[in-house]
Amino acid sequence: MHCFARRMSCRSFSPPSLRKGDVVMADAPKMFTPEFLANPHPCVKKHLRETAPVVPVVYPGEMTIYFVTRFDEVRSVLADTRFSKDRSALTDGDLRPERFERDERLAAFHQNLNMVDPPNHSRLRRVVGRQLPPRKVRALEDRARAYARELLEKFAETGKADLIGDLVLPFAEKILGDFNGTDVLTAEENRFMRDKISLLISPPYDLRLDDFEVLKHEIMEVIVTLLERREANPNDCVFSGFIAERDAGELSELELFALTITMLFSGIESVIAFTGTALHSLLRNPEQLELLKARPELLQNAIEELIRYDSGTQIGTFRFTREEIEVGGVAIPAGSTVCPLLAAAHRDPAKFANPDRLDITREDNHHLGFGLGIHNCIGALFGRMLAGIAVEAIVTGLADVRLAVEPADLKWKPGLLHRALFELPVAFAPVGVPA
Repeated sequence: MHCFARRMSCRSFSPPSLRKGDVVMADAPKMFTPEFLANPHPCVKKHLRETAPVVPVVYPGEMTIYFVTRFDEVRSVLADTRFSKDRSALTDGDLRPERFERDERLAAFHQNLNMVDPPNHSRLRRVVGRQLPPRKVRALEDRARAYARELLEKFAETGKADLIGDLVLPFAEKILGDFNGTDVLTAEENRFMRDKISLLISPPYDLRLDDFEVLKHEIMEVIVTLLERREANPNDCVFSGFIAERDAGELSELELFALTITMLFSGIESVIAFTGTALHSLLRNPEQLELLKARPELLQNAIEELIRYDSGTQIGTFRFTREEIEVGGVAIPAGSTVCPLLAAAHRDPAKFANPDRLDITREDNHHLGFGLGIHNCIGALFGRMLAGIAVEAIVTGLADVRLAVEPADLKWKPGLLHRALFELPVAFAPVGVPA
């Protein structure tokens, strides 16, 4: 057996008041506060999208990020191959490779599928695609629906539940975990890894560079264990497939770890974030929840509208400029970090009529929630399917479901990538699950 542990050890827009250390507007709620996390849309609208199509903001760590704020411009950036995903293009800021890649054992974190350009990206995406054929994903639908019902039955007669802890999290962890191949880990190991990944994706803002490296080392230790056990117990899961690709010479050792990280980071946390925000949006818009109950054939359209209205993914992953690029009449300098702001694009009135209104019958809901171009989400089919099953379970399985706390009392995870709840307490009529 391969010894993973041994091998891995070896016109330019410039707001006149914007200066280093400033935020977009002095009176704006900062983009890193509990108030912003609870409801980012008013701030995004007033201080970003309505300011300019591209707005530079100084992020914690003294790093300027160029936020792209309007639908057409966000769509353009997502599709434009001049924007690199490779951080070697950067000239300043905390994301420069030399700041993060001080330890070669952590190199896989910075060479995952979301951080490489063609031709490597094209080759690695083909490897992942071979493990995610649509027929294999769709084959899980009945089992996933049955498991969602099983989870629902555990609390359906109690009249109360935390939809994150009682349904969304265990549902995503079981279905995606088994599909990927994390079932060789103990429950404690899985929980430890999930908590560390969640902390890395949604970090508190006082986390230092050294703290990030400690987190990555802790995650890597579990991944080493995971792949060693998976190699000893192969099956038809994704990680067994990656190991076979490595053995066939299609992947290097580093790439095996990088793709494992890609699947761990892009799967469970994304599904939990979106499913949680989807349920939250329906609970905050009870007339739409009742409409979906009355017209279950709207489920798929509702999922698309829920992604547009308040997706669990607020931003596209960072892009970097190797040359000056103009977007919406704004010149972005070479060596810059660029962030497509999906939360702003999806509420752009130039694209969507009444964009702040949730309407599950909306026909013009062609969102960008799964990206566009060569870096579009390779797991989009899986994400839509799992979110749809979880939403369907609540809509059809619970009567008179409603928030059990005031909306202001809900706690949201920090970070800009995912908009995710810690808990979603609900009350409902304590009845049995319909046959």
